[in-house]
Amino acid sequence: MTDSDRAIRLEDAFRRARSERNRQAFSEWVALAEPDLRDRVSRVVRSADLDLVMRETMGRIWNELEAGTVSSNENASLLFARRIAADVAREDAFRRSGTGNETAFAEWMSSVEFPLRLSLRRFARVVDVEAILQETLVRMWLVASDPRRILQGPGASLRFAYRVAQNVVREEVRRNRVGRFVDLDDLENHPEGRVDPDPPPDPALGAAIVECIKRLPSKPRQALEARLGRGHRSDRELASGRMMTLNTFLQNIVRARRFLAQCLESRGVRVSEILSWQTSPRTS
Repeated sequence: MTDSDRAIRLEDAFRRARSERNRQAFSEWVALAEPDLRDRVSRVVRSADLDLVMRETMGRIWNELEAGTVSSNENASLLFARRIAADVAREDAFRRSGTGNETAFAEWMSSVEFPLRLSLRRFARVVDVEAILQETLVRMWLVASDPRRILQGPGASLRFAYRVAQNVVREEVRRNRVGRFVDLDDLENHPEGRVDPDPPPDPALGAAIVECIKRLPSKPRQALEARLGRGHRSDRELASGRMMTLNTFLQNIVRARRFLAQCLESRGVRVSEILSWQTSPRTS
């Protein structure tokens, strides 16, 4: 079967599944689409359980077909399915991060960095976007590590990360007294949801964070310090500058975050408190 013939059969099966709620047509579409989706997911989240991701992806697509919420755009079924599969794989990686799976969290970070960076772009003139991004990822590691927090629903971890990033921007704007240069109401009205109000500053918490960073093992500390002060350099450039492979660098970032969480817990700091950090953890 040529690629052209496959594409025609794919869209015909999806059209029949959508218009007739036809299970057999949907099964035909799945057989044609699944190889592409498995390949796409394995490139983005290499540690993903592909069978699990495919089951959840196909379940979500069928539910949307039954609900009549799927667009009738021609030749778009595979793009639609890729978006859902990517979301399912991302959420699965975030769930697995909660068990201390460093590889899963590194893959989750890679999948959300671009959309998070885009969402912060409009504030680039008043905040350090790189610092905001890294602080957001630190807080999301702590969210993933907290068994009391369960993020549910499509795109839950990315939507929550958007809100965390908004809170970090708000803190930075107020701390640097640049509120006159940015409309804080714009943060409140962001489509990802309302931003929670800031808690009062906690100097003791900031001191605990700094002390825990000092106690980091050498390699994780080097990686975290590089991330926090990286400016416009990419992770690949930072890794090269510290004689690490990119994968080793990302693993050291995850180890640093895990160590920080454990260190702060040992000092009586609850993980949920870290979500309201007022002092950005920076070292010279």
